[in-house]
Amino acid sequence: MRVALISDVHANLPALQAVLAHAAQYDVDAIWNAGDFVGYGPFPNEVIELLRRKGALSIAGNYDLKVLQFKSKQDVWQREKRPEKYQAFRWAYENLRRENRHYLFFLPREVRWKVADWRLLITHGSPASNSEYLTAYTPKKRMCELAKMADVDIVLCGHSHRPFVRRVGGVWFVNPGSVGRPDDGNPQASYAVLELTPGRFEVNHYRIDYDVPAIVDAIKEHNLPDLFARMLVEGYDLDTIIQKQSLESALTDLKTDPVMFAVLSVAEGYKYDAVYTHQVTQLSLKLFDALYPLHQLKTQPRKWLRYAAVLHAIGRVKNHKGHHKRTLDMILSNLALPFNQRERLIVASVARYQCKAFPSEKHAHFAALDPEAQTLVRWLSSILRLAGGLNYAYRGSIQDVTCEFDKRQIILHCSAREIVATGLSVAAKKAHLLEIVSGRQVQVQISQG
Repeated sequence: MRVALISDVHANLPALQAVLAHAAQYDVDAIWNAGDFVGYGPFPNEVIELLRRKGALSIAGNYDLKVLQFKSKQDVWQREKRPEKYQAFRWAYENLRRENRHYLFFLPREVRWKVADWRLLITHGSPASNSEYLTAYTPKKRMCELAKMADVDIVLCGHSHRPFVRRVGGVWFVNPGSVGRPDDGNPQASYAVLELTPGRFEVNHYRIDYDVPAIVDAIKEHNLPDLFARMLVEGYDLDTIIQKQSLESALTDLKTDPVMFAVLSVAEGYKYDAVYTHQVTQLSLKLFDALYPLHQLKTQPRKWLRYAAVLHAIGRVKNHKGHHKRTLDMILSNLALPFNQRERLIVASVARYQCKAFPSEKHAHFAALDPEAQTLVRWLSSILRLAGGLNYAYRGSIQDVTCEFDKRQIILHCSAREIVATGLSVAAKKAHLLEIVSGRQVQVQISQG
């Protein structure tokens, strides 16, 4: 059996049409849809009706279900959600025809069945929740837990908008990515073709060009926010687009500082990931400010932390493996960075110690620092390390950080847009250096804000 696996169309009719036309070339026997027909795009009815005409096997996604809840939740959501997100829910609810609302309401939340001796589960998020994000980087331990919970041979999922295929605990996990709203920086529509025969399972992922200008025009015609169009043009989710917009404004301000201008110029020269880097940078500064009563470091160390955070991933340009050491060498050798020798060693060391080994006098660059500077590096690298871990674990959604502490422990209270099941375990590992530097146990508590 050959199947087109799709997910997360999000009311993007041109993208869906392009994907279905591409899948037709492979003579697929069926279309399986892992949910989220609606949201952000201007064609909710057309998407539902096209997939129904094609006889697609579909489940409801978490966004579909939220849209159906809009009438009862609108007052709360108007207070709690970003205006653009509230408008997306309201517009989808108000423009869905009654028969299509009924169709979404009565769709199953998951489907289990057997094809060519393969036991399959199609779910929107994960076997545990329709809102759990699974990606190629979800920790293996969590994937093993989900494999056991699923009790099938193949789990087909969506929701994260990130295509991947993984085999964990004897179970295949397949995510086709998003047809209508990719968020990995590639605006092409994403889907997968599965081939199932007894004893054989094959997956091929595809990225398809489609008429982006057509849907951008439709978004404008329906008076939807310009940010929705930018999401599709750039291939990022709404939160990332808003962060990019804020970043562009912040970078304009930061470049009035000649040192920061030079640091940013070096980072841009290495084609750094601006969105990721500045998420980590902003979180590092929030942690620095929250922990001030403990470290009592002043303005200049805060600037060094910012410089190190902006530069900490430039070594990934060539290869992810060993990037922290490569970053160290790049900062130490780049004369375009306007640091004196002590500042250069501090910034380079903080950037180097954001992962892997802890600060050690066995390392020449750290041993070359005076005792006061070594203390600075320990504190600043422990903060940058934790910021990177939290940003990774919570998909860049940490919004604010506060701190309380006593002689035995530090409790960091973080608000996040998304709660991730494995996030706290990642944060705990990344907090170990901070525990050593502060002499206190660190607890990270996450609340959804």
